[in-house]
Amino acid sequence: MIKDFITYINEEKEISGVKEVVEIEGIGTLKAKLDSGNSAMCALIVKEFKEDNDTVSFKIRGKEYRFPVEEHISIVHVGKKTERPVIRLNIKFNGKTYKNEKINIKVSDIATVDEKHYLSRMLLSKQFLEKAKVLIDPAKEFELTDEKDLKKDLQD
Repeated sequence: MIKDFITYINEEKEISGVKEVVEIEGIGTLKAKLDSGNSAMCALIVKEFKEDNDTVSFKIRGKEYRFPVEEHISIVHVGKKTERPVIRLNIKFNGKTYKNEKINIKVSDIATVDEKHYLSRMLLSKQFLEKAKVLIDPAKEFELTDEKDLKKDLQD
């Protein structure tokens, strides 16, 4: 474990902001919070989702998406245990595509937020950030990506 840590520290890394833009293949661009406190996996934040047989469906910007569920995970968040479906999607971030990333579907804690003003639609996990070779500067936003790309997609 110490050897892995030393290797990680010695690798070349880019400095990102706490918020960046990601592109999810088949969905589009989303604002993501880089969440080094989340070690499990990335999360896609939705207002609600429905499961039917082995698929999960949800809406983003008024469009419905449906994906096969690979597994379910149990998460304890704010003292409450929930089961979340897990799907696999390709994430494009900082010019690179990360294929078949596990992403759990999380219902927003803030159900009344207007979709165009969503704080973050995606949480990028510590594991993903290590793979992307990124360190977070919590005082900054959109250091590696352009927020304008997000705003173009929101107008669709």
